[in-house]
Amino acid sequence: MNPNRFLLCICIFILSFENGFAENIASFSISLEKEEMVIDFGEPMAVDSIRIPVVNDDLWGSNQVGKVVVVRSEHYSNLSTRKGDDDSIVVDFREPSSKYLKIIPILSEKGEKKIKTDWKIDGKTAHRRRLELQISVLVQRTFDCQIKDRCFSCHRTLPLAFTVAAAHDRGFRLPLQMLASVTADLVSMQNPDGSFSFPAHPEYGVITPTLCAGVILGLFQRFAPDSGAALVKTARFLCRFQKPNGGISLDFSFPSFLKGKACGTWLLLRVLQDASFVFIRESFRDDPSISEAIKKAIHWFNNPESEGMEKDFFTFISLPVVGTFPDEDFPKIIPKLRKIVEEFSFARNPEYHALTKSVLFSLGLSEGNSASRIPINEFQDDYRLIFWRTYLEILNEPAP
Repeated sequence: MNPNRFLLCICIFILSFENGFAENIASFSISLEKEEMVIDFGEPMAVDSIRIPVVNDDLWGSNQVGKVVVVRSEHYSNLSTRKGDDDSIVVDFREPSSKYLKIIPILSEKGEKKIKTDWKIDGKTAHRRRLELQISVLVQRTFDCQIKDRCFSCHRTLPLAFTVAAAHDRGFRLPLQMLASVTADLVSMQNPDGSFSFPAHPEYGVITPTLCAGVILGLFQRFAPDSGAALVKTARFLCRFQKPNGGISLDFSFPSFLKGKACGTWLLLRVLQDASFVFIRESFRDDPSISEAIKKAIHWFNNPESEGMEKDFFTFISLPVVGTFPDEDFPKIIPKLRKIVEEFSFARNPEYHALTKSVLFSLGLSEGNSASRIPINEFQDDYRLIFWRTYLEILNEPAP
């Protein structure tokens, strides 16, 4: 059996049963064509099931009660019968992408008029379903890499964390058990002092992987809140290496993104903010050392004397974390953000492009993205482009 096909089957199983809820498709039109009824969605939809009323003069005829029906779409068809005295016939469907459904009445019988029930269709846009499957594949592959290499692969898991956090916040169905396993495996790699390092790869340093692990643990709090203690330990370890001016230096660089004091301080600020939230949630009070470190990191970004590669960029993408703007007028900041997007093309700098777009989205100032229009096969095996392209596509999706 093709291993990719097997993995896809596993992902479909996870998405179908783990989260246990259905979404209702509310927007569609119904028309009659010869002896069948056509439901038009206007855009491709992934349909899970449809509930067809057994009393409907247009479909079954006057004084008739439906018993057997066939539903067809672009890629699928199914026959279903009425059960007992149910007021609807439920047709289970696994259509991945279709703009329409055709409802074909097969058998009805005379019956008394009953209260009419509404049509109900469960599913979502085909694009959203494709993204859910794609996320599951990315989670599985990341977890496989962790197990195989005994390294949490920050260059993979970091963009995955941003992606699944954005998907969670927009109501996507996610492989929650697998995400909990990824988080638990990451926590198992933590050293007693709260740091993360890998004896087999001493060249990766300690500060850089610990910063990345802390950001990942913060984003994964959505799926594994019991990992909060590990996050707080990570933050306290990093506080020891914060400079008096509030910044922090990476001890390993992974161009083109993980490099420079500005990147390190941005990562630090995210870790500290998330750790502070967890500590308050668990203890109902601030951790003084973490709170002070947050103030120092914010000062570093607002201090014009601070140095660091791409400092403007990391200052801007810190806006959602810091919650305030640097000492500039709002109208001056937005053109700079847009310029960053233009200067950092997605193909060459996906991290810069995607994270700047995320700030524009949070400010309500983004109009979609060009990266989502690039065919996925053009990325081939470039995981950076695949992860960040998926992230951008999710940002384009509406929240529930």
